[in-house]
Amino acid sequence: MTRPIRLTMTLLAALALTAAGCDKKGDDKQGGDKAAAGDKKKAEGDKKAEGDKKAEGDKKAEGDKKPAEADKKAEGDTKKPAAADKKPAEGDKKPAEADKKPAEGDKAAALAGLKAVQVVAQLQQSCARLNDGTVRCWGSNGQGELGSKRGSDSATPVEVPGLGKVKNLFKGGYNTGTSTFCAAAEDGSVKCWGAGRLLPVEKKTSRDAPQAVAAMKGIQLAVGTGTNCALNADKTVSCWGSGVFGQIGNGAKKDAKVPTKVEGIAGATDVTCGQNHCCALDGAGAVHCWGYNSSQQVSPAVKGNQLKPVKVEGVTDVVDIEAGASTTCARKKDGSVMCWGSGFYKGPKAVEGVTGAKKLASQGGVFCIVDGTDALHCWGNNKSGQVGVGTNTKVNKPTKVAIPGKVVDVSTGIRHACAVNDAGKAFCWGYNQRGELGNGTLVDSNKPVEVKDLVKTPAGTHNGAEDTAPEAAAQVFPEKLPKGCTKADKLAVKYAKIKGDSMPVKSIYATKHRKTAYTIDFGTFNLDPKNLWANPRGAQFKLNVTITKVNLADKKWLDVDKGSYDMDRKKERYFWAKTYTKTSSTGTTLASIGLDGVKAGTVEISYVGDDFVCGELKIATKDASFSGKFAAPVVAGK
Repeated sequence: MTRPIRLTMTLLAALALTAAGCDKKGDDKQGGDKAAAGDKKKAEGDKKAEGDKKAEGDKKAEGDKKPAEADKKAEGDTKKPAAADKKPAEGDKKPAEADKKPAEGDKAAALAGLKAVQVVAQLQQSCARLNDGTVRCWGSNGQGELGSKRGSDSATPVEVPGLGKVKNLFKGGYNTGTSTFCAAAEDGSVKCWGAGRLLPVEKKTSRDAPQAVAAMKGIQLAVGTGTNCALNADKTVSCWGSGVFGQIGNGAKKDAKVPTKVEGIAGATDVTCGQNHCCALDGAGAVHCWGYNSSQQVSPAVKGNQLKPVKVEGVTDVVDIEAGASTTCARKKDGSVMCWGSGFYKGPKAVEGVTGAKKLASQGGVFCIVDGTDALHCWGNNKSGQVGVGTNTKVNKPTKVAIPGKVVDVSTGIRHACAVNDAGKAFCWGYNQRGELGNGTLVDSNKPVEVKDLVKTPAGTHNGAEDTAPEAAAQVFPEKLPKGCTKADKLAVKYAKIKGDSMPVKSIYATKHRKTAYTIDFGTFNLDPKNLWANPRGAQFKLNVTITKVNLADKKWLDVDKGSYDMDRKKERYFWAKTYTKTSSTGTTLASIGLDGVKAGTVEISYVGDDFVCGELKIATKDASFSGKFAAPVVAGK
């Protein structure tokens, strides 16, 4: 876990210095432009003088009819001054070129010396702190989590502007759909960006750019599902947000709108929050937890939710704590790790195979440690490959993750994780729907991939995922389709988010859900059948139609078959539709009621098999209309 930072200076001084630097740079440029213009004018004047003198000398030589040798001498006399005049102009250019070269050299040297020293992984974003105090982030930017205007995701790192020289990074936002990042700078300020509702501020708005948060001074932030806690400068702990399970720790089941002191905690050195519980570490190495206790994640020694902190028995000499969704782990002085809660019934229990642990990270059911040899080992939930060992099945014991060199930092997000090695390179693995792995793609990886261009991207530049999603190979159809199937390359549409009256269909797939439902994805780009949930970017567009059948008498699901499906849940066969764009990453559900109050649209299914689902769209809502025949190859659901 990161440690609290004491903050003493104000933001104004940093801003004043930045403004002064910008003004001086502008003045220098204007002065340089004027000097270059003067040199040019002088050279042109010298050239004109040379021509005039030469013409005069020729005229005089012709009139006097002097020997050729005299003409040569006169010509030589007139050329010498002009040549002499030209030399200063050329000389003036050399200092400018000389000035330019050191500047480029300094920039190259500075870039060559940059490296990552800290990394934090969160919901669908990652950030790294470099050794020059700057911060780069990548992934989803739906709430300004990249430190810039929301909505512009990036699959490669972008520099977060306006932070000053950062000495520590904090993250927050477990399982809330949004993330918050905070940076403690050397000038004493703390700035945060992302989901403003996770911060102790009156106006809970997203922060498109880093903003100073006075209430964050001297604290370490820990955020659970709607509950937020802070380690204060006086080593007490305060929490705010949801308190229905006792997560505030003040003996009540009420929410807290402002930071509220947790009872019985003093001399705290660390704080962490899981899904609905929080824990604090005191100066004596003991752990105290409170909140939701369904899996004994607060303490195996007590039953029910705990409204105030309880000491976790059997865990001593702790130096670091991490709370997962419903699990808590502690790293001890001797390098061992103990956990309790989900997966560690009747704990606390020592994690087998862990010795000499130097770092501990846990979130979303994934656990990682850096051992005494600086190697990385992870275990836990692994559906998206977030353990990083080359598989997508659950890993029950610590397993080595292949990171080159020595690992100096590690952080786990909800479905991905990242690490930094001693060469200053960052690596990420797991889920990659929004570019959170930072390698310029939107493809998941169950092995570590290096973060691309970590030290090259200037502030405010967005790369990779913003303009276009990386496309899969073009879809190939069999020469002969099943009876009742017609392949169409476009749909007729009327929708504000699509230009023109047709939607090109470059790829189409039907995902099978235990025969009781099929979801059909229509994409204007080549979808990856193994990554159909990846969202479009830029002008790319995706239409998602789900068809299902239910017995109206007993409400049991029935197998999807041929027939007409209505956008009406009161019918045996019904469907619903969503559209996806880069500005609507979670999908916009099309309205189910037409302008005249009539149920809107149908989907006619003409063929259902293990290989294809075929039919015709006749969707017409108050928001949009989509029509056309289709043939969708069936792929297994994930």
